[in-house]
Amino acid sequence: MRPSAADLPLCAGLDDPALDGLVRALACAGEATSAVYAEHWAVLAALRLLRLPDVPQRLSIAPWRLARSLALAEARLAEDVSLSDLAEAAGLSRFHFARAFRAATGQTPHAHLRRLRCERAKSLMEAGGMTLAEVALACGFAHQAHFTTAFRNVTGTTPGRWRQERLS
Repeated sequence: MRPSAADLPLCAGLDDPALDGLVRALACAGEATSAVYAEHWAVLAALRLLRLPDVPQRLSIAPWRLARSLALAEARLAEDVSLSDLAEAAGLSRFHFARAFRAATGQTPHAHLRRLRCERAKSLMEAGGMTLAEVALACGFAHQAHFTTAFRNVTGTTPGRWRQERLS
């Protein structure tokens, strides 16, 4: 006689009724269940586990890999650096690198690169002698409007206003 779902003493240490129901359905399926059916319920249970906030996610990047990608980003600020370039420097796939980078730094590779470019732009503007368009190109932005948008997103003000406040 096959047990009912209520008879199963399941205790995974997680208080999640949806996951509990999925595991009980899989356990009660019995031997006559097709492999496709069992795999379907197992995949649903695994996906539910991945979405639980209390389940720790092990997604890390080795410090040396992170350092190599950060060094490449710093060295090539004036150039067009792609996610593939940064991932290759770290020796990881683009997908894994992007997720691990965010987990390690709290920001995406693109946001980090944009912040680095804005920091360099600040130092160039403080040094003086360059127009905002020249600063934009020296920091790897496509044009001054691109620079202004990125700078405003990072600092909350435009480059012209930032420079004016620093010089006055």
